[in-house]
Amino acid sequence: AGDPPVHPGGSVRLRPQRSGTRHYGEEALQRAVSFRFLQQAGMELGTLKHFARLVEQGSDTVGERLRLLRRCRCCLLEEIHQKQQALDQVDYLIRELRGK
Repeated sequence: AGDPPVHPGGSVRLRPQRSGTRHYGEEALQRAVSFRFLQQAGMELGTLKHFARLVEQGSDTVGERLRLLRRCRCCLLEEIHQKQQALDQVDYLIRELRGK
């Protein structure tokens, strides 16, 4: 069993069935959902592909995967701080207008 194979581009390989249809296994679905979350979190495509290759390589790459996830988290946190600053500025303008 183990991890389902991943294409070099980062997509999950599907095993064709005799009928010609393709079905996702539970692990492949979990991986696809995780990759979608990372994409939505702003992880660049090249980094996401690299992450997928690391997943395929197994447990020896956990340290590198953690480094990539922490970098993604740091970028998200910086975006949150920037948005918070913008929100604070808008709130200030609202208070200023109400005070007049």
